[in-house]
Amino acid sequence: MARKDFFKMLDARNFKAKEIIDGVTVVHTGRYLYVHKEKQEILEMYDSNGNRFYSNCVSLEEAEKLVEELKQEGKNAVIGPKAPWKDKAGQTKKNQSENNVGVYIVKEKEEQSKETVPEK
Repeated sequence: MARKDFFKMLDARNFKAKEIIDGVTVVHTGRYLYVHKEKQEILEMYDSNGNRFYSNCVSLEEAEKLVEELKQEGKNAVIGPKAPWKDKAGQTKKNQSENNVGVYIVKEKEEQSKETVPEK
């Protein structure tokens, strides 16, 4: 499943709980997928500015390249803390390496639609 399609299927109205791990807000959706035949909960993650998690990177250089690739696709992205991950036991683990970083898609401000007043 493409990452874009994965994000589209999430339903924010099903959020059950959230926690903050290493500065990243982890939202437990209560929905599950099967990954490599294992049932895993779908998590949504956001940085402190509400930007949505996109990918973890093993170095700052890798993250900078990813930000540039996303820019070429017309998406604004920023580098932030590595997002937590789940181990095989299903426990959420925090960032264990200071060199690892995450890339987040910048939350676009919703433009308010201006209502046009019909001319008399």
